[in-house]
Amino acid sequence: MNRFPKHLGIFAILVLLVLPVSIDAKTKRPSSKHTASRTIAKADTATVIKVLDGDTYVLSGDRRVRLLGIDTPEKGEPFSEAAKYFADSLLSGKLVTIEFEKTQKDKYGRLLGYVRCHDFFINKMMLERGLARLYFFQGTKKYNSDLIAAQKQARDRKIGIWSLPDPEKEAFYISSSGSYRFHRPLCPLIKEINTKKAKRYKTRDSALDDGLSPCRECRP
Repeated sequence: MNRFPKHLGIFAILVLLVLPVSIDAKTKRPSSKHTASRTIAKADTATVIKVLDGDTYVLSGDRRVRLLGIDTPEKGEPFSEAAKYFADSLLSGKLVTIEFEKTQKDKYGRLLGYVRCHDFFINKMMLERGLARLYFFQGTKKYNSDLIAAQKQARDRKIGIWSLPDPEKEAFYISSSGSYRFHRPLCPLIKEINTKKAKRYKTRDSALDDGLSPCRECRP
């Protein structure tokens, strides 16, 4: 794992805080065109008591929420502190709305949702600033296209985690049919995949463009 010196980590946080939020010229408010035609079927509100990391927060009522569709760097990894600081600066002590998919909780009892504070769509903002990567699973679908586009924007700008050197390249990558993960050809988990039905990608970028996330075992 590549590491940045501490002074570069502080610089990254400062840069991320001054990045502009997507603004509608007419309204002077964060753009939310993708939400205008959607109806929140199942949602809840709560106050953020504490930000544990970039994608997990303690809520009022002794609850926790994990952001759907994304995964921020773990503690000790590059940009983990930047992700936590950014979320904390926006959400600590604020009332948020949590929108759910069909599965509302994970095996740890945490709420799984899309979090908004006023007009800010937090899941999307974390991706736009390169502070998270996509992490879909079966059942996440409401905003997949919006989140894929947000990650592509950060990748093209090479900011946040996308400013780090790419992992060693492979001749191709493989993904199980219906899966949201992609693997190196010699990944230990490949043995669990039906290779006849698996999809091959010539490049890492093409797998990312499809909304897949790197396997946590082989780290392609």
